[in-house]
Amino acid sequence: MGGAERKGRWTVGSELSAVAVMGGVELDLHDAALTAEVTTIRAFALAGAVEILVPEGVPVQVEGFVLMGALEDRTGPHRDQRPMLRVIGHGMWGAVEVRHRKASEKAARQAVGTPTPRLEQPVSAGDTFTLLFTDIVGSTVLAERLGDQRWAEVLREHNALVRDQISRHGGDEVKNQGDGFMVAFRSARRALLAAIGIQRALEDHRRSHPEHQLHVRIGVHSGEVVADDGDLHGRNVVLASRISDLAGPDEVLASALTKQLADAGGDLCFGAGRHVPLKGLSGEWLVHPLEWSTS
Repeated sequence: MGGAERKGRWTVGSELSAVAVMGGVELDLHDAALTAEVTTIRAFALAGAVEILVPEGVPVQVEGFVLMGALEDRTGPHRDQRPMLRVIGHGMWGAVEVRHRKASEKAARQAVGTPTPRLEQPVSAGDTFTLLFTDIVGSTVLAERLGDQRWAEVLREHNALVRDQISRHGGDEVKNQGDGFMVAFRSARRALLAAIGIQRALEDHRRSHPEHQLHVRIGVHSGEVVADDGDLHGRNVVLASRISDLAGPDEVLASALTKQLADAGGDLCFGAGRHVPLKGLSGEWLVHPLEWSTS
C-alpha cells in the first residue's frame, strides 16, 4: 500500500521477488552485483507498478501475463551472453516494466504538449531557489495500457492536483513535460510542504481511482540558479533533477542543504540520510527522505 525501492550497491543471487499491491516497487540493478549466470526476478503487480531498471548490455528475457494491465520489456534486443535476467511478470490492474535508467518517457510527453515555461518571479544573478522535480513512475506503461485519450485525461487530473499544491504553497511552475514538473520556490520549507501535499493528493486519487494507480517520485534541492527566458539552468537545477531520478515511488527525497534550510520550522520529519552517487556529478551526495505518509 505504498512505495518501495532497492537501489545502490547490493548483491543479487539467482532468485529475486518484487510485489506491488496498490503501490509502486522499483528495483534498480545498475550498481548491483549479479552473482548468478541467470537471475530470475518474479514480479507481481496488483493495482500497482513494478519497475525493473537494467544496466545497458545485460540481456533480458521477459515472460508472464498481466490481466487488464501491462507487461513490457523496453530494453531492446540483446545478444546471448551472461549474466542475464529472466523476468516473470504477473498481476492484475497493474504494470510490470523492464527498462534502462536512461529510457525517456516519450509516450507521456507526446500525450500532452510541453507548455511554455511559466516562471513569473524576477530572477537576479545569484538568486537562490528551492527546486522541486516530479516524475510519474511507469508513465510509459500506463500510457500504453490506457491509450492516448484516456491517458491524456489522467494526465490532466494529475496536472491539476500538482498545480493546486504549487499554488497553495507559493511556487512557480517553470516547466511541465507531460509526466513531470519543474517548480521553483523561494522557501525550502514551502517546497517540501508542497511535495507532501502532492503525495497526499495522489494518495487520495489512488483510493478513488484504483483502476489507474498514479505514483510519483519527487526530488528537492536548493541553490543559486541561472535564469534565461523564463527557464532556470545551472548545476543546482541538474542536482535537483538527479535527486528526483533517485527517489523511489511515492518518495520525496531532499538534499542535505534543503533539509538544513527547512529544519528551523520544526514541523517536518526526515528519515535517515544516505550518501548516493548522482549521474554526471562527481563524488557522493547526502540526501534525506521526507516523511509524509498519512497511514
